[in-house]
Amino acid sequence: SFTPGLSTSGVYAISYNYTKGVCNYSYVSNINITTLPPAISYPNPSIFYINYPGTSVSPLNSGGKALGFELLDSLPTGLSMNIVSGVISGTATTLVENAQVRVRAFNYNKLGATNYSDTYTMTISVRKPIINSTTASIPSMNTTYGVASSENNFNVSGQYIIQNILVTPPTGFEVSKTTGTGFANTVTITQSGGNITNTTIYLRIKNNAAVGNLTGTILLTSTAADDYNIPVATSYVAPAPLTIAAKYFQKFYGSKIILGAGNKNFIATGLLNGETIGS
Repeated sequence: SFTPGLSTSGVYAISYNYTKGVCNYSYVSNINITTLPPAISYPNPSIFYINYPGTSVSPLNSGGKALGFELLDSLPTGLSMNIVSGVISGTATTLVENAQVRVRAFNYNKLGATNYSDTYTMTISVRKPIINSTTASIPSMNTTYGVASSENNFNVSGQYIIQNILVTPPTGFEVSKTTGTGFANTVTITQSGGNITNTTIYLRIKNNAAVGNLTGTILLTSTAADDYNIPVATSYVAPAPLTIAAKYFQKFYGSKIILGAGNKNFIATGLLNGETIGS
């Protein structure tokens, strides 16, 4: 037995020779090579996301080489199939759940007739990523300039998430996934299998937030999802005490006092966050 390394179907003459004693023998055998039809499948279910062009699905083929693909049912609006490769892609514009779509592939046998694969029924869903939170709002927070405030927290969850959820607090605030540490201007919550279970995020006023009232909303964003906002009640940063005391300076009769930029004849107490007084 053998596997023929031939690119097209048809009848092929195979010659072979052997010698027995003083005699030489030659034989010719005709072998009929037939092209097998394709045997295709697709990921099931195949998930797309509304108004998001970044998803595609490709067929698997365990049979003969596929030369083309045919749809026997319509795809959800906005999706299309490459009739040569069988890849389904596009930007879906309508939500669909478990649509049944029949597909078949084909090649040609030695007589030029079409070899069809078995019809494969794939399940297609078009979904919308959803961001959720059970936190309606964040209560007021207060601190003194130079000191981070105490923390508040809120929770975030998501369904059908494509590329994680980004959490952005209002100006003057910072967020972390860990209480007491790791605070930054934004945090990213990683999805697993398209889902994010209830995740606690911690919020506080920065130690260098400007003195005065702070307000705004926490913005939750994710690809193809509607933005989600959590309002933060008006919060306040009180000024820190700052003392400036003149240094002792003696002027002699007839001398001139020269002041201006660079003069340091004072002592400042209470400067924070690397701040300085120029003169």
